[in-house]
Amino acid sequence: MSEYAGAWLNALPTPSLGNLLDDDCLRITVALRLGAAVCQPHRCQACGREVREDGHHGLSCAFGISRGSRHSAINEVIKRAIVSAGVPAIREPPGLCRADGKRPDGMTMVPWRHGKALLWDATVSDTVAVSHIVGSTAEAAELRGKRRPTNTGHTLNSKVAICLFRWPSRHLAPARKAKP
Repeated sequence: MSEYAGAWLNALPTPSLGNLLDDDCLRITVALRLGAAVCQPHRCQACGREVREDGHHGLSCAFGISRGSRHSAINEVIKRAIVSAGVPAIREPPGLCRADGKRPDGMTMVPWRHGKALLWDATVSDTVAVSHIVGSTAEAAELRGKRRPTNTGHTLNSKVAICLFRWPSRHLAPARKAKP
């Protein structure tokens, strides 16, 4: 398990920081952490697949309503972390597209390294998905990040891929920190 996997257990719930969980979120988070039942078994209304009582399907359903908001929240946390370090940054920079037509998740507004702005792209890998093979999620995410087109038409950017895991796996290597 990652060194930081349980860090949320020590966080003080502060509304101004956005980390105060409501009763339902806390109940679900603790149930997931303990492996307790989260819901009654049923069929997902969005995709039609069977949902088990462990509630893991809601974390990986491609048609889930909270998927976009979770991705947005992760990118907001990354941006705030960069800004709190004194580096101005923006999310989804306009006019900057990869070869596949998608935009990076964010960019620093000043040079980061070797005179180049830093681009980031957050990926969340699901270690509890039915298709997950123990130990392969981190490797697959790293390969996806390497294969993802990086040509934005600008040679003034350096790129970092940020991979997060929905559920800790004891087979994952410790987190690697990006070098400035």
